Amino acid sequence: MARIVMGNRDGAEALRQARSVLTELNAEWPDVQITQRTLRASAPSALVDALVAESIGIAVQPLDALPLELPDGVVLAAVARRMDPRTALVSRGAKELTAIEPGSQVGVREGRDTAFLKALRPDLEAAPLSGSLDDDLTRLTRDELRALLLPASTLMILDQRNRIDALLEPETFAPAPGQGALGLLVRENDDSAFELAYTLQHRPSFDRVRAERAFAAALPDQLVGALASVSPDGELTLVRRGRDERHQPPRQQRRRRCRGRAACPRAGRGREGTARGAVEPTGADRAPHAREARPRDGRASLAAQACVALPSGAASRMLLTRCCGTGA
Repeated sequence: MARIVMGNRDGAEALRQARSVLTELNAEWPDVQITQRTLRASAPSALVDALVAESIGIAVQPLDALPLELPDGVVLAAVARRMDPRTALVSRGAKELTAIEPGSQVGVREGRDTAFLKALRPDLEAAPLSGSLDDDLTRLTRDELRALLLPASTLMILDQRNRIDALLEPETFAPAPGQGALGLLVRENDDSAFELAYTLQHRPSFDRVRAERAFAAALPDQLVGALASVSPDGELTLVRRGRDERHQPPRQQRRRRCRGRAACPRAGRGREGTARGAVEPTGADRAPHAREARPRDGRASLAAQACVALPSGAASRMLLTRCCGTGA
């Protein structure tokens, strides 16, 4: 019997996700012995490092926490069907972000959310969250915080959906690229692991996440939020929002423009400025095999035509349309 080790992060949310993946894989591959291994290392790259070291064969990784640049030989084999990617507001009485009293403390987990909160409500104070969801909710109950901003998927996975007071629309508060999506990573040369992981591939979710990650990778100096959606006829729309980490004064801000293919496996490296260049998926998002370069559903590859102006933090839309051709 073939054997493979599946690795996942520690924590209640990660364990639930991993058990769900394990159940689905066992149902599809009854002749393969899949062993679940929980890595207790806190580094974001712990699972990727374990793949490189060949101590695991598949890594189960929330994609909002996956580094944009991955080492050679590690690829994103599949993206499971995505959960709600929006950010949720959990509060003590407020049903929308605008209803929170000025001067209140709002708990956030990422610096990106801190920047976006300050852009929307400069009269609120962002407080970092570092504990478990139970710890965060306890701080809210004790009135240490007025509200929490958390991924909606986290609350749903941990059976806390009823605590959601509002779901923030992406045009207002764009989520992290890949938020709500779970990826399965493998070594590029491990065909057995790839075939196993690909069982859970949900192509629309894969396309959406790949476009969001390509967008973020093309803007390494930005705090980026992005959410892509795919229409039934294959048109992909990306809503994105950003803040410049360098906090340039307004007179020093510059408009960035890029035109290119954000989701096409064969796109080239993007360039800044007004010249035409491509926005390429980074290492993990490149198609590792011909079947990824030529989607099984026969749809054309996706291309992006983008106009990016991020330092102001204004939300806008970017329409990604199909390439002409078959996506070969």
